[in-house]
Amino acid sequence: MIQIIQELEVLSDHGRFRRIREYLNEWEVDHQIQRYESGNNIWVPAKKRPFVGISSHFDTVPLSPGANDNASAVAVCLSLLQRHLIHPFANMDLQFFFFDEEEKGLLGSQAFVEKESLYGMIGLINMELVGSGNQFALWPLEAHSESRLLTAVEQAGRRLHVPTHRIGSLIMHQADHDSFRKQKMGDNAFTISSISDADLAVAAHYFKAQEFEVSEQTLMEILQQAPIFEHYHQPSDLSIQLDESSLQRCTDLIWTALQQLDMQL
Repeated sequence: MIQIIQELEVLSDHGRFRRIREYLNEWEVDHQIQRYESGNNIWVPAKKRPFVGISSHFDTVPLSPGANDNASAVAVCLSLLQRHLIHPFANMDLQFFFFDEEEKGLLGSQAFVEKESLYGMIGLINMELVGSGNQFALWPLEAHSESRLLTAVEQAGRRLHVPTHRIGSLIMHQADHDSFRKQKMGDNAFTISSISDADLAVAAHYFKAQEFEVSEQTLMEILQQAPIFEHYHQPSDLSIQLDESSLQRCTDLIWTALQQLDMQL
């Protein structure tokens, strides 16, 4: 998967769009392009219902190679697609999304949910920043959050001995799951990010600071101390900072969760 990231990190957003399509064409995967006013989404439609959505965004911010944000998620998305081609599920299907313009306010995913039906979708697993870390944040989720998909992911984490942590909302951080949650999917739509113990410590500090009603600026300064944000939106967001084992761990977690969910249907 690192090889895919290395290919994508030197490309423009339009170049990434073309390269993802090349992968899909090479694998003879039927896919659709949603052209909206300012961008282009790629999606691989499910062939039956019910289905789970698996999503990533391919666009970047100016001057950043976007290796972890978000070529890492694109690589995992493609890896899961390959597995699904070889081992389709018996009782459900998958629908894959590669969204444009997440960095411009979730424009790609918003365009999709406004035009396309979500009928039959059990839930959505979105991925952001999955290239470095030994455990996972599931966000934005609270202790009382409930959904079949969330339960399957957490059970898969325990089965694989990979810690998962529910993380609540973070100021100034949103992702494409938001577009689906607004379509009444609620906790059935969430994002997975790879994190470390140091990231967890910063998160604990962040939420403790919220109890004291500190300023948004202070909260942002706390967040920026987390290793996951060290190269976030920076020219240093390069593939050399990432770890193949983290990418594989994310792929295995999601695939194991999907297998378990399929057996329960």
